[in-house]
Amino acid sequence: MNISHEDTEFLRNIVRDFWIPAYLDVLPSVKKDSMKRHIEKGKVKEVIASIPSWCLFRFLSDEGYTSRLIARKKQLWIKDRYGDVEPDVWYNELRLFIQKRIDRLEPACSKFPDYCMNAALRHSCGGLLQYNDKDFLFSQIDSHVDFLTWQEEDEAEASDEPVNGHEFEHHVMRKLKEHGWNVRHTGKSGDQGADIIAERESQIYAIQCKFSTYPISNSAIQEAHAGRGFHRAKFAAVVTNSEFTRSAKQLAASIGVDLINARDLDDL
Repeated sequence: MNISHEDTEFLRNIVRDFWIPAYLDVLPSVKKDSMKRHIEKGKVKEVIASIPSWCLFRFLSDEGYTSRLIARKKQLWIKDRYGDVEPDVWYNELRLFIQKRIDRLEPACSKFPDYCMNAALRHSCGGLLQYNDKDFLFSQIDSHVDFLTWQEEDEAEASDEPVNGHEFEHHVMRKLKEHGWNVRHTGKSGDQGADIIAERESQIYAIQCKFSTYPISNSAIQEAHAGRGFHRAKFAAVVTNSEFTRSAKQLAASIGVDLINARDLDDL
């Protein structure tokens, strides 16, 4: 495709200002791929249309909101006892998030260099760079969080052996899903002793995950026991890649907490 000198310069500036780790690190892979294709093929209007979203995502990341929104969606995006997702709880949370920060979110969508608007006016598509309404914010943030949530889980699944606590939790979730359990992550804030809630038929487990190079002590048993009560689960378990101390085994036996090595998840 032949493009004008002005458009070539515009795309060169976009690569300079946007195709950098500070922006790319907060974009899901699918959006990075789309952005790269538009730039390589000289699709100026498509690039222009994406700019407000890129600016919004950068703002969310800079303010520390992205990771917290992902954790909150994982906590609220839950299934009822029949396996159906109840999205309204998450949607209401997101609308409240936008409402409280609207005075900062709206300007964030327009924090782009002047040459972006110049290119838009040259192609008679200045409206693509104009903030519309709260619906735009809602749809963009929801899809962004959704993409990153699934990408995070896919990346965890791609790794055969977890190397830290975060990966270990996703490893445990994946193994449980493979054996017919409905699972949800409680989120780091307010887990109340349970990292994972697993449900199958009438069984509900509050599960505390412990990734460690040392034997697991009493505290993990106490956390799982507390998580069972808080989440109203029938059973409690601690899953680890390590072993358990003798004291932990005694306490677990006395209060009814299952101790499971990750190798034995298939038997849960």
